[in-house]
Parts: sequence; C-alpha cells; structure tokens
Amino acid sequence: MIRESLQGLSFGLSIFFCICTVICCGHKKPNGPPYQAHIVASTPSGYQLVTVEFQTLTDPDAVRGTLGEVLGDAVVNALADDTDIIDPSRRSNVYVESGKTVSLDYDIKGNVIYPKNFDSMALLAMYYNFERTFEFWREKLGLTLADFGQSRLFYAPRMRVSENGTVLEGTLKVNAAFVPGLRDFWFFKTSRLEGIPITMNFGVLAHEFSHSVFDMKFGRKDTTVYESESLISQDELSGINEGLADFFSYVVTGSVSEFGASLETVAKERTLPVSWTYSTLASSGCEGSYYCKGSILASALYEIATTGNRSAAEVGKIAFEAMSDFRNDWEVEKNNSTFDYNYYIGRFLARVDESQKGDYCTIFQKWFDSGRVRDNIGCP
Repeated sequence: MIRESLQGLSFGLSIFFCICTVICCGHKKPNGPPYQAHIVASTPSGYQLVTVEFQTLTDPDAVRGTLGEVLGDAVVNALADDTDIIDPSRRSNVYVESGKTVSLDYDIKGNVIYPKNFDSMALLAMYYNFERTFEFWREKLGLTLADFGQSRLFYAPRMRVSENGTVLEGTLKVNAAFVPGLRDFWFFKTSRLEGIPITMNFGVLAHEFSHSVFDMKFGRKDTTVYESESLISQDELSGINEGLADFFSYVVTGSVSEFGASLETVAKERTLPVSWTYSTLASSGCEGSYYCKGSILASALYEIATTGNRSAAEVGKIAFEAMSDFRNDWEVEKNNSTFDYNYYIGRFLARVDESQKGDYCTIFQKWFDSGRVRDNIGCP
C-alpha cells in the first residue's frame, strides 16, 4: 500500500543524493519481437544470469510493451497528502516531474540483448518480472489487460521536499509500492544491503502487483472505499491486503524465498509460514504492525495450499474471488472498529466445498487462535 513509501518521508529518512538517468550510448538493434535478454532472473535454482524471452516487449530500448512501460527520472512531491495520492486528477500534485522514457545501453550477441550496466539490467528485469506476474493472473484467473489498463513502473523515483524556499531532494532505498488512485508502481533505489536488488526481485513485484489486483477486485479502483473513521478497521483492512499480497507472491513465484533473496531481515518477518500466531504476535519480535498480522493470514492460506488436495493456484482463485465478497462487510462495519479478519475468512470459507471446510476451519483457528476465529463464519 501507499503507506509503505510515503509515511514520514519529509524528514524521517536518510537522504541519498543521486543521478539516475540511463544513457544510451548507441548500439546495434536486436531483431524481434520476441526479444531476448541475458539478465538476472528468478529460476527454480535461485537467482541466476539466464537468457529470457519477452512475450509483450515491443521496444527494448525504451523498455516499453503492450502491458506498459518503465519510466526513469520521476520526482515525487514528498509532501503530497493522501488526497493527492488517491485522486488521479491530482497527479500533478504528486509528481513534480512525471518521469522520462528510459534508454538502455547494451550489446547484441546472437540476437540476445546483453545489458552493459546495472541500470539497464534492472530495467529489463522489472519489465520481465511484471510480464511473468501478469501472465499468471491472465492464465490462472482470467484477468486481462482491460481489467488493469497499461501500467507505469517508475524506476528509482526521487523524493523532493520543498518548503519555505528550501528544496531537498533524495531517494528512498530498499522499498517498493503500488499507488492506488494513480495505479502506478514505484521501485526505489538499490542499497548495498541488498542481495538481489529489490528492482530485480520477482517476489517483490508479484507482491506489489497483488495490491493492484486487490484495488481492482475489492476497491473497484475507487479509493474512497478505503476511507474509515476507525484506525483499527483501517489497520485490519491493510493487514488483509498485505497478507494476501504475500500469499499471492508465493502463488505466482512458487517460492517462499524471494524476499529473503534481497534482505535477510525481511525474510525473518515475511517468509511463509511465519513463526507466530495471533496469540503470540505481541512477543514475536515482528515490528511491522499490520504487516505482522497480515503474515498470519498469509501463513494460514499457505498451509491450506500446501497440505490439502488443492493446488496453490486453486487456493489462490478462492482467495481472489473472496476479495470482492467481503467488501459489503467492510462498508457496513468499517466505522465501528468492529471490522476484522473474520469477515474475509468467512467469505473465503463460503467458497469452499463442505467436505473441505472443516479442515480449513481448523487451519484458520490454529493461526487465529485465542478465540479470534468466530463460530459464525461457517465453520462446522
């Protein structure tokens, strides 16, 4: 969610000055499409340098294709408020500079693109991972480009604080975000702390794309639906959103090791299944607030997907359909601080065969213990 990237941006982060333009130095053009490139990519054996083939890339120099494009040199107003962020008509209040077309620097060997610098490889990896993620949702769940529209992926956007004539510009590191309303994706600057850069991480992109799916399926691209007078209810909904994004990151990639490939500290809190349940959350050491509770939901869905007779994609389809089913529950309960995970769990169980409901109830009750799974959600 957008809180991941904007909360406390004005002065609550270390500022790193940067120049992030990718310069094209002139090169032979590859034949295509389809285009091929030699990049770092997630494989069943881990992240490796491999030659991949793009299915939707139409302009490799500009990293543009039928699904959208990657843009560089964007500058975001770090003082933009939530109203600016969620209202597409106020895009100019968010972007001080709206981004430029990138240009890759590469060699051609055997009609394969070989990036000549880190930025060029990262840009290709971003689009490739986006393409792979989109293909999962198209093939397994029937979503199309018309459901989402073409996307804009911003590479290392800079953040600008401008007050009283003073301008301070820098960039966040080790972070990524989906921006509802604008429906843009932000992938921030790489840090030396990372193993596999966030910009190249398949699981991170799949996670952020899942937020886009949630915004489409639950939110129906209407950002006003997220508004609530209750901070408790807002945190519960945010946790459900994060938990589903972590679960779908696993379903799309087939791996629980993606986050850890970039940062060990993230792996400790986001690798499924997590080491805590609802009753042990307070003593777990997890410090991500609603992210930590979201990990409980993700872990329950992960257990259902790995211990039952359904494939991960089949469980994912149920989880996907349930996204829209509990919207009415949210609209009724959101201002009363009475909304919680049980509404989503109940809608999930409503789509399950009666023969499997008992087993699934047991799993949810295991993870949301201490009476947190109510008797009235359809459990036998």
